[in-house]
Amino acid sequence: MVSNDSSNNELFLVLTERSGMRMACDQNYIYVIGGFSPDRQPPLAEEIWCFNVLTDVWKLVPIPKKNFPEGLASFACCYFGERNLTEFYMFGGTAIPFGTRATNDVNVLKRSRNGVFKWERLRTEGDVPLKQYGSSVVHHKGKFYVIGGTTGWEYNLEVHSLEPAFDNAEIKSIDQLKPVCWNWKLLHDGSQMIGRYRHEALVTGDEIVLIGGGTPEWTSTLMQLLVFTIAENKFRIQMTSPDPIHGYPESRLYHGCVKVDDCAYIVGGCTEKIVMHNFVNQLVRRPKLLQDCWMLDLKKWCWKLLPCKLNGELCFHAMTATPEGCIYVFGGTVDNMFERRSNELQRIWLKPPSLFHIAARAVLKHYPRFLELFENVTMNNVVDCVHSLIV
Repeated sequence: MVSNDSSNNELFLVLTERSGMRMACDQNYIYVIGGFSPDRQPPLAEEIWCFNVLTDVWKLVPIPKKNFPEGLASFACCYFGERNLTEFYMFGGTAIPFGTRATNDVNVLKRSRNGVFKWERLRTEGDVPLKQYGSSVVHHKGKFYVIGGTTGWEYNLEVHSLEPAFDNAEIKSIDQLKPVCWNWKLLHDGSQMIGRYRHEALVTGDEIVLIGGGTPEWTSTLMQLLVFTIAENKFRIQMTSPDPIHGYPESRLYHGCVKVDDCAYIVGGCTEKIVMHNFVNQLVRRPKLLQDCWMLDLKKWCWKLLPCKLNGELCFHAMTATPEGCIYVFGGTVDNMFERRSNELQRIWLKPPSLFHIAARAVLKHYPRFLELFENVTMNNVVDCVHSLIV
């Protein structure tokens, strides 16, 4: 994995170092939402940045402060809109101090028809989950599923579904298809399961696969994975096969994970190592940060170590994958005391970029004044911009 290859390095210094944020993407932009940095005031980043994947330029997204969520660290998220980001849902999260200001709110960032984003807090009822952070959330067949998390003291593996409720009597046009509320339902109480947080989840078929996670005392193995079967509301164990040369990835939490086609990609994270504590002359556990990159084939359940690495050991970073198959990683914690943070953006292509992508970037490279003429050029409108120059 390599750093962003823009020749204009000052563009990557506009975001402060942070961890615990989340990312989203569409065809035009990478979005960084929230995050925590003790060196900034306030420590939680009540802001959203977007990175233009064509021009390699960062921009602060103008968003009204009204209804801006408070739990902007270690929240769970799910988003929609491949061509243009339309909705970004977030559940839970924590403010400062961690654990004492966790939330169970569901907030959605919506893009209006004029392109302006604004936050909205959903009205929910039913089996509302605990106030928590470090959960995971996925969307499948019209429902959200929230799994696990921590209150700051207790860890759980509860599974809740969340679905919209409509007032059919008031629906007179498609414009009125707006839920009157959202209903929570407890599907599994997590009993007889070891609770965890900062795991990742993805959907394959009609099942939800959990990858990694843990607590400060243990990290979940990746040799076997917990899978939640939606039809039966039960967990099962899925055994995996190792890389024939490199074996299994180390257990981990605080990692990044995305699904592209029928494969899951995990990057970095934190595991634990046993070291001798000289002062007390005994073995103790210490965090061990990782920089490796792995692929899991979700059809064959086989692991493969990828021939790339992060630029350094990293955890609590954010990760997303573009529709074209480019993985982006931003920020994170870079030391095992969890004190130093990064604002570095890294990316790697899982497959060669499209000819259109290559050609669009070539236009910018060989015609430097293009950005002066078209400040807001994106992958979606670059053809129109070029056409306006030659007609």
